[in-house]
Amino acid sequence: RFAEAINIGDKIIAEIEQLPDLIHLRAGLIQWQIEMGDRERALKEYREIMEDIGNNQEVLDKITEGFSKENNKTVESDQVLEALLDKESNADLNSRITGMLNEVDNLKSNGDYNGARLLILKWRLRADEPDELAAVNNALASLDLSETEYLERLKTDTDELIAQTTKLIEEEEYESAINMIDMVKNKGENNPEIDKKRAIAVEKLIDQERNRAARIFLAAKKTNDIRKKRELLLSARDILAGLVEEYPSSGMAVKIKSYLNSVNDELIKTGDQ
Repeated sequence: RFAEAINIGDKIIAEIEQLPDLIHLRAGLIQWQIEMGDRERALKEYREIMEDIGNNQEVLDKITEGFSKENNKTVESDQVLEALLDKESNADLNSRITGMLNEVDNLKSNGDYNGARLLILKWRLRADEPDELAAVNNALASLDLSETEYLERLKTDTDELIAQTTKLIEEEEYESAINMIDMVKNKGENNPEIDKKRAIAVEKLIDQERNRAARIFLAAKKTNDIRKKRELLLSARDILAGLVEEYPSSGMAVKIKSYLNSVNDELIKTGDQ
């Protein structure tokens, strides 16, 4: 039961925040979040874990492997990182720093602040010289400032906001598109174009998550292991119930509730509620 496990894990983390080996629990939570398809939350945890784990590269590698299977951007980011920081082909420290900063700037210019931050945090784990560490910290501070200014600009630059959300939708980053609109949209302002983009992202996200729940549901129907069946059904139920709760006014809400009823019927057959 991934959702239940994550909730329990969150409570445990709150209680043992100052204790050692917290990193291993957080790594496990990220793996479960990836399994559930909650990429936004998993990415948030991933950033935090990379800031905390220091030299615990083995744990990071396991998490990165999970993200690599889920997100091609992570693979591309790792390839860029390896190429830019390869000391054999690029022995000069200043050259490596310049290359990394240029790549960060390229990502920023394309509005990919998540990608830029991920690259910097990975760079921090590889940095082992004072000048390089200073460059990493300056790049991260500069990125935070640039992102803040960027989001402020999007509040008034409708064309740019629409262009960026369109790009995110094309890349199937529906939740990121929704979050971007919600972050910059002025309260009470009625902009039909922005509202339309958000509606498109919501419908595509719902369809994506509904299909994911359907695959889990079919897997549950095929297994004869009652315990596994219940776990799968509960996972599908959590996905569908979350959609109903988050997007109650969606035109697909009625269908989602119907699918949710089907999952609940199967759960009853297993002796669960």
